[in-house]
Amino acid sequence: MVMKLRSIIAGGLVKISGVLDAPYSTVVILEDENEGIVVIDPGSSVILGKLERELESMGLKPDDVKHVILTHFHMDHAFNTIFFESATIHLHSAYSTKDYSKFGILLGKYYEIVRKSWRRIETFEDGDVLFESIEIHSSPWHAREHVSMVLNLRGGRYFVVGDVCPTRLDYYDIVRKRRNDEIAEFVRKFSRSCDVVIFPHDEPLRIQRGGSG
Repeated sequence: MVMKLRSIIAGGLVKISGVLDAPYSTVVILEDENEGIVVIDPGSSVILGKLERELESMGLKPDDVKHVILTHFHMDHAFNTIFFESATIHLHSAYSTKDYSKFGILLGKYYEIVRKSWRRIETFEDGDVLFESIEIHSSPWHAREHVSMVLNLRGGRYFVVGDVCPTRLDYYDIVRKRRNDEIAEFVRKFSRSCDVVIFPHDEPLRIQRGGSG
């Protein structure tokens, strides 16, 4: 295996009822010997300063990022793609079947601006494997183009679960079988074979075998 983990910047949720709703996604930075720097879900403007500092600490510039992979096309996960002009954007083909203008006059324009900033797009499907290391697993309960990923990296297997299981609390409910829906079955299936679960809006969790984590 040639891909390694460089950094995980944990996401979170900022909400003030009736005033502010600003979730920001976890950012995963990988390095591949052949493909260079790969970023999964570069996040929103909320985390931009932290992302910039992290890249600087690794001696990286935006143009060093060669690939950006999205779990889905929502702005708390995808807005910062606009800063990686040299990157190929990878996401599920179902994103192109959505009419983003239906999100609203302003939100629709927001999505259009980000989408038009992408110079190169490569779509994937359920079951694809990217760069011989990243398994794509469709999880369309949050959005039709939503995917989860299993990263086969140096040092272990990482489950990027995506917004079908946003936080540790959601995960604990699932592994303790307080939920038995399709999403719960999906999350249990893949987390069972992985060493770390990476949540979109919480700190990652190393799995302890024989327990919930």
